[in-house]
Amino acid sequence: MIDASRFVSTEVYSGEGSLDLSVIGDIRDNERVTGEGSLKLWGPCPACREQGKDTKGEHLVIFPSGAFGCCLYPAESADLGEREDHLRRIWALAGGKNSKLTKPVEVSSEIKAKRAAIKAKGQAIWESIKATPKTLADLGESLEIPEDPKDHFRQWVRLFDQQDLLWVGVKYESREAFAKHCFKPADWEKAWGCVQSEGLDLCFRHTWQSTDGGRQKSNYGAKRFFVLEHDKATREEQIALFAYAQSEWKWKLLGVLDTGGKGYHAYFDPSCINTMQDQYSAILSSFSADTGVFNLGHTRIPGAVRQKTETNEGGKVQKFVWLSTSLVKEVA
Repeated sequence: MIDASRFVSTEVYSGEGSLDLSVIGDIRDNERVTGEGSLKLWGPCPACREQGKDTKGEHLVIFPSGAFGCCLYPAESADLGEREDHLRRIWALAGGKNSKLTKPVEVSSEIKAKRAAIKAKGQAIWESIKATPKTLADLGESLEIPEDPKDHFRQWVRLFDQQDLLWVGVKYESREAFAKHCFKPADWEKAWGCVQSEGLDLCFRHTWQSTDGGRQKSNYGAKRFFVLEHDKATREEQIALFAYAQSEWKWKLLGVLDTGGKGYHAYFDPSCINTMQDQYSAILSSFSADTGVFNLGHTRIPGAVRQKTETNEGGKVQKFVWLSTSLVKEVA
């Protein structure tokens, strides 16, 4: 049972009192991750759930100080006014009895005009994308795609540099398990053996500085890719979005993964979008594409076991369908 008394609100976002954990529901302690006691809690974000998002129940984070946040609206969010709205909505839905923030935040006319302009721009972009459906061939020349899930794991490893320290595992691993599941690209076959024998299915989009630091942000290394998806669009529209990002935003496409479910995930090189991340995030949000693409969170391992049969819930294998001929790297 979570001891809610430890989480007393002291931050401006929380007002006086604390979040009502009984309202939020599936709250999880991260003690198993850190091995150093309870540093923070994770659970479903009530504001995201209200919008039909956060189906996995993992967007909300609550710190020992009582401060809380949503992973879709980090401190460096593109639109701080929108972030404030979201945090206050969380408080309105799940705040304690002493809340002073149940009223909607006042938004200036300047911010409203900015949001309206971005939304109009994004919707115009989306209409042009939908009007020109694409096929995988329109993305450019692709490497030959292997059928074996093990070979797909090797292709995923090729998104990283040879000196990188990678991790594959499961949620809430101890520091000892984290260290066990770290590997260098040259050791990819040994890592794949662990994936198969232990049913591992998660990886991170960034590298790690050492095996000793555990899954703490202070141990993060370089971010090697981000994943763009739009589950509400058709497959042809998804590919057209990837093509637009290539041609108009000059994003460097590394590969496209068929999830075997709702559609495609595009793997892009993050080095080409850092200076305009805020603008891109707002535009994608305007037509309901996944705005979590720029986060440092985990993703599924291509070709890995979602279930024991190496397939997802729909019975289909997750696999690459397009790989860059020039951007993926060689691996032993």
